[in-house]
Amino acid sequence: MKSREKKICYVEVYSCYGEAQACLFKEFLVVHGIPATVISESLSGLSFFTTGTTAKARIIVPESLFEKARSLIAEAEASN
Repeated sequence: MKSREKKICYVEVYSCYGEAQACLFKEFLVVHGIPATVISESLSGLSFFTTGTTAKARIIVPESLFEKARSLIAEAEASN
């Protein structure tokens, strides 16, 4: 009998215009024990440093860790 794997639902915790900024926040979350992924909606696809409305990036995290991730991001934004 196969064991059932629990599916993990991911939710958006942060979005910004600039993949570089999203990657910094993603790594910040990972360092704090939260698995995170950046989904880039960049139209160029050629440059990591594309900015503006053509470079929207979203960070997703497991739904069960959303509140912790949002709190960490809020703290990081407040410290800037």
